[in-house]
Amino acid sequence: MTEIHSGGRRALRGVRLAALALLAAAPASLAGQRLIDYTPNTRPAWTLDRWQPAMVLSHRFELVEGGDELISIPTITFGTAVGSRLALGLDYTSNSEVSAESVGGNETQWWAALRGPSGDRGALSGLLAYNTAANSVDGAITARARAGFVSLVGEARAFSDAFGTGDGGFAGALGAVFHLTEYLALAGDVGRAFSPDTMGTVWTGAIAFAFPGTRHHFSFHATNGGAVTLQGTSRKKAYGPEPVRYGFAFVAPLGTASQWSRIFRRSAPAPQPVAEQSDGATVRVNIKDLAFSPATLRIKVGQTVEWVNGDPLAHTVTADDKSWGSGFLNQGGRYSHRFTSAGAFPYHCEPHPQMKATVIVEN
Repeated sequence: MTEIHSGGRRALRGVRLAALALLAAAPASLAGQRLIDYTPNTRPAWTLDRWQPAMVLSHRFELVEGGDELISIPTITFGTAVGSRLALGLDYTSNSEVSAESVGGNETQWWAALRGPSGDRGALSGLLAYNTAANSVDGAITARARAGFVSLVGEARAFSDAFGTGDGGFAGALGAVFHLTEYLALAGDVGRAFSPDTMGTVWTGAIAFAFPGTRHHFSFHATNGGAVTLQGTSRKKAYGPEPVRYGFAFVAPLGTASQWSRIFRRSAPAPQPVAEQSDGATVRVNIKDLAFSPATLRIKVGQTVEWVNGDPLAHTVTADDKSWGSGFLNQGGRYSHRFTSAGAFPYHCEPHPQMKATVIVEN
């Protein structure tokens, strides 16, 4: 078995301790982490409903011979959340460049992503992985801090076998995201391996989109790096004559269990309408056809509002000031909140921000 460099052992020990700290510190309910908040060469933990799978298609390429030849480095990622703080998955890359022995071969990175505390001002997450091309246990800690329209992102990485050298290694990246609108951002990062230090400086620049009304993301980017594994993003590209590669990434959640079940059912029963009960202690609001009904609801202090999702899409009921909220509600899901003070309480659906409504509470 390959002997791990003492610096690599210390680095991996630090990654393990940080991962345990992430698990211990993370609250049960966390704010969502959107991939549009990060740079192309960093790896934040995913935010998905439990057991909901997702797929990422990442394709980096360069044109040579006047555009007559294409060098392609595709990566496909599959993963799923298995709890509120843990996701499992893999990255599969052809045309690997991790080590001299693996250039042009296949590379698989099996990973476990851990979510730490997160919110509007920042987030912390970690990744533990095994890279088959380098036969290496890898780890990363990713941190994000936001002030106004700018997010700063930093990532520290450690490898038990860095780039097939037989020794442990370290790498890191720093980047920034400029949030032009809620759905549009410019992002870039710079990184390198510090041990070994012969892999060169890696950079990326990107324009990223979040599609309104969905949890899909898309980015176009340019880079001089390899595939989107921890070791691939820590070194300059190993082959191809062009100094820059271009590419894109597309993030697609693959549906909930209830949505998959509808595919195989011969016919689905129509959701039952929910009647409002304005004369009782509980008042119900329908979520149907991408709208809250009624959009304006008047109740008395002490009454409870119950929301029921009748759409096949997942929705949230989220106070505009984030003081209360439901998390994601699949079809048939319910959420209740009791209002104990008078006032106007606007709320919205996070994945569908055009869905807005208000609860007016009177004495």
